This record gives sequence, C-alpha cells and structure tokens, in this order.
Amino acid sequence: MSRTVLIIPVILLFLGIIVLAPTTGAAPVAPLRFRTPTATVPAPQAIQGAAELACRIKSESAIPNQMLAPVSNATCTAGSAAGYPCQNIDLLSLLPSAQLNPSWVTGSSRNGNDIWGWYHPETGAEYAVVGLRRGVAFVNVTTPTVPIVEAFHPSALNDPSRELWRDVRVYKNHAFIVSEIDPHGMQVVDMTQLPNITQVAHYMGVGGAHSITINEASGFAYIMGARNPLNPSQRSCAGGLHVVDIRDPKNPTFAGCFANDGYTHDAQCVVYPTGTPYAGREICFAYNEDTLTIVDVSDKSNMTMLSRVSYENAKYTHQGWLTEDYRYMLMDDELDEFPSTGGLNTRTFMWDVSDLSNPRHIDTLVRDSQTIDHDQYIRGDFSFQSNYRAGVSILNVASISDTHEVGYFDIYPQDDAPSFNGAWGSYVYLPSGNILTNGIEQGLFVLRPTNSAVAPDFDVETSMTHAPICQGQSASIPVHTRALYGYQGNLSLTLKGAPAGLTALFSDTTVQAGAQVSLTLEASDTMTGTTYLTLEGRDGTTTRQQLFGVQVRTVPLSGPTLVSPAPDAAQSDTVTFTWEPATGATGYRLQVASDADFTTLLLDESITETTATRALSGSTEYHWRVIAENECGPGSASEVRTFTSEGISLWLPVLVR
Repeated sequence: MSRTVLIIPVILLFLGIIVLAPTTGAAPVAPLRFRTPTATVPAPQAIQGAAELACRIKSESAIPNQMLAPVSNATCTAGSAAGYPCQNIDLLSLLPSAQLNPSWVTGSSRNGNDIWGWYHPETGAEYAVVGLRRGVAFVNVTTPTVPIVEAFHPSALNDPSRELWRDVRVYKNHAFIVSEIDPHGMQVVDMTQLPNITQVAHYMGVGGAHSITINEASGFAYIMGARNPLNPSQRSCAGGLHVVDIRDPKNPTFAGCFANDGYTHDAQCVVYPTGTPYAGREICFAYNEDTLTIVDVSDKSNMTMLSRVSYENAKYTHQGWLTEDYRYMLMDDELDEFPSTGGLNTRTFMWDVSDLSNPRHIDTLVRDSQTIDHDQYIRGDFSFQSNYRAGVSILNVASISDTHEVGYFDIYPQDDAPSFNGAWGSYVYLPSGNILTNGIEQGLFVLRPTNSAVAPDFDVETSMTHAPICQGQSASIPVHTRALYGYQGNLSLTLKGAPAGLTALFSDTTVQAGAQVSLTLEASDTMTGTTYLTLEGRDGTTTRQQLFGVQVRTVPLSGPTLVSPAPDAAQSDTVTFTWEPATGATGYRLQVASDADFTTLLLDESITETTATRALSGSTEYHWRVIAENECGPGSASEVRTFTSEGISLWLPVLVR
C-alpha cells in the first residue's frame, strides 16, 4: 500500500491576483486547486444528511459482516501484524464484532459504528464504549491483549427492521447515546457499577439524531442532525445545534438552539483558556456539510455565528479537531473522494483559526489514494485519523506546515477504495495511550503506536471536569499526571485563571509523571457562578493543559412558593402538598407541625419532587412549610400556611410523587 502524501500551500488572494505562497528553501509546488473566496460561500444548505446517508447505506450493505477470528498481541513486523498492513503501530487485540454483540444479533446487524472510551475514576480500569447497530457494548480493555465484553445496552428502539448507527460520548462517568433512528432520543447510562449498567435518563427532546458532542469543561451536550420527536419529517433546531444541559447527567434539560446555518453534521465545542483572545468564551466549530461554521455558544439563549467559510470542491464538510494550542484545526470532507460526488484523492484541510471571525484555509494534505476520510482526533502533537478502508493513520502535527504521516494500521487490507467500510472511528484519550478503533464489519481493534511513530509524552487531567464547590467552602479535586509511550520525567504543575475569591493549593507542585496529587479549591463567601481554570503540566519547554470548569454554588436563596393546600383551607384526611420549584434546589424538606413556631414537628421529610400526598388525623389544625435544599445545605423556608383536616386517620405515608 502506497502512503505518499503532499502538502499544498494555499494561494493568496489579493487585489484579484493569484500568487503562490512562498516556501523558503523548498521546490516550487503545483498550482493550488482547493481555495474558494468567502464571497462564494453557499447559502445554508438543505441537504440535511441525505447525501451521506444514501452513500453510506449503499456501501455498508454491499459488504457483509466479516466473521474474523480474535487476535492478540501481534507486533508490526516488516509491514504486517497478523496479516494487516501497518507501520509503527502494533495490534494488541482484535475482538470480532460477533463477540461484541449478544447471540441474538446476527449478520450485518452486528456492524459497528462510533466509539468512545472511559476509565473508572476509582479503579483506573479502561473501557471501550463501542457503538453497534443494535446497541452499545462496554468492553474492559484494562488488559489490552485480552478485552472482555462486560455489558451490552440495547437501542431505545430494539427493532431489527429499524436499526442504524449511533453516536456516543462520555461525561461524568455516564455514556450519552443517540441514534439516527426515530424516535430514539438520547439514552444516559451510568457506567460506574460495570459490569452492571443502569439507564438513568432518557432525553426525548429529540427523536433520531446523527451525532453528539460534549464539552466536558462546560457540561453541555450538543446534539446534531436531530429530528423533531413529535414529527420526524421536521428537524429539531433545523438540524443544527440542539443544546442540552447535562451537568446533572440524571436530569438532562434543554438549553437552547442554534439553527441559523441549517444542518450540522458534527462539531467540536470548547471553552477558550486564560491567555487567549477568546478566554472564557465557549465556541463551537460546526461542520455544516458545505462550510466550516464557527459559533459563540456562551449564551445559550443568544448563540451567535462568528464566521462561515467554504472551500473549493466542498462535497460534505464532515468533521475536524483543534490543535492543542487552539491555533489550527484539521478538517475532512467525507464525500469528495466518492466517485459520484467528486472522485478526488483523500484530502485533509488545515485551517488557521487564530481569528475566529476570519478562519483561513492555509494548507491541504493530499494522499495518493481515494480512500474516504472520516474522523480524526488530536492528542498532543499527533492527529489520529480513521479513514475507512485505509484504516488508522497517525499524523505528526507539531509543525502544521510539516504535517506528515508517522504510522498507520490498515484494518481493511483488501483495498483502499472510496467506500464506507472499515475504520469508522477511534478513541485516543485513554490514560494508557492505547488506540481503540471500531471497524464497521470487523470489530474492536486495540492498537499501540510505537516510539517510531510517537515520542514519549505526558498529559495532565482532572476527572472533575465541571467541579461543584459550595460558597465559603473548599473541595479537593484529584489531578492525574500521565506518562505516555515510555515518558520519564518530572512535571511542574500550575493552575491558571483563578479569579479573586477562589484560592488554589496543590498537595505537590513537582511530581514524577504518572503520580496523582490533589488540588484544593476554596471559594469565598461572596463568590458565585462558573469559572474556567487551566491545569498545566510543564517539562522544560513542553506543556500540556486541560481546561475545566468550576461551579461555585450557593444554598437556595429563596424559599419555594406554596401552591396547595390554600391558607386556612379545610382538608380531607388525605392531603396533597404542592409547591413551585426553587432556583438552585436539588431537593426539599417538607415540614408539618402542630404549632406555628414548628417546635413540635409531626412530619419532617426529605423529598426530591415538588408534591407529596400524606394522610393525617382529623379535626386538627396544622401548619406547614417547605425548605429548599441542595448539596450546599438548606436554604430559606417558604411562608407558613395553616389548614384544618377533617379526617380521622393517623399520620401515614401514602404517596410521594
């Protein structure tokens, strides 16, 4: 398999004159074919996923599920690992799709699609969260040569006649799952008790949806290509960004819509760190089928488009990822290689996004094949691409002008034809540094890049990605340092962006990579709201960062508004108490007393809802109130109301709703 790539500098457009950008010390390059002036940006599209859907279904249906044998611990030697073409990537294991699915799933229904990963915050166990046509498999890959399927969660619509791919992301130890089928909604699955899993929520603000991305720093999910659950012929948010607040994973709530540029296929949403021009702002890079569309989503009630640009021969703007310094972005077009829509060689587009109002397409990496490129994710100085029949490719992006391939693993060795088979996607953020790749017809590949591809590296992370702290209190947050690919060295830890009123103290600021330390954050009595902090690890001139959010919470500031029973009302022997929700409350304390001072409590009960029905003794005057509570403690009490019961029964709990 030939792996030749070519970087083509973008032309400069100035005063209508086309000039080749100079490359110091380099031979002249061929005239550029790929740049389009922003004046020709198309109108918001009405494609809405139809082109991709038709092409993909045709390709997948043409190739049956491959009945492969498991593979374990195959080193890439002389360009091959267990028969798979490779360079600088070893095969730790292959778990065929037949073993990822329950026995009742057969044939092409076993096919895979999206994939994500997770590690247990207490045990450190690593997992692959594997999307399949009929559900999601949870695979323990802690011992990467012996992957073990621990659980399978079926589709919300467990109907073999309506199966289709799904998309999955992870936040706060929960998997968030959407699917193209209607009306699937978004499943929320708690993974902390694996091999036992529990669906803790089912968000039905959308029906079918194509994809989901989660900004772990802010705690918001962005669902894209969604349909109206009540009318599948209509798109929710015009197929654009449907935003869900998932800071409490068990209670996902609608937060807003961005529909001004039509259908969004995929997106990456980030909060910009301290020291950047957009510090503290939440920005989404949306891949909108024929444009790169950049949106400021900081205010969910007023999301604003910052820019919208296209490029020549745009066929299906699909997905992309930022470099870790937020300066550049790599992007792919999924249909420009497909024979009926383009027939071009595989292209990776490089953008300078340092000015969000004016992103510039600066380079294009062109391969010597027409394999369809699909997803890519950047970790450190490397982009890990999943390119269908060409498999997994690793690009060194340390210098964007010298982007080049340093390794590959071809999970579809038959050919590199432009068809939707082979590597759908990869997850590259496990603490171990192993790569998880989901092959559509093949199964789960656990791969390991060698030091010939990736240099020893490190990163820093806190699993408390949106940490709550109570006003006037402190909280201890675990900080993990990771030694990747044989790295050995000491790291200096710092925290940037802490505002006045928030103090920070590491248990140790100089540690050997691989160690865990604690970070104590203390909020003043007056601090409130969400702030974003940048955790930084440094070894000499090399730095790695993670941005995370801290939400300083207060006790509920006002008591709930009581609804019923009304003041001085006469009640039967069964009374239903009802009140309005209080801002910031996660629960309530219902109190009933025989005196207005509440010195003699007859009922003092914690309740999570805003209504409760109780039986009580008759011909008695009662006083009642409700106190709002959250994790920071009890807040103010409501007004006190009085009523009289006319029943004859004793106090007995009847129903809490």
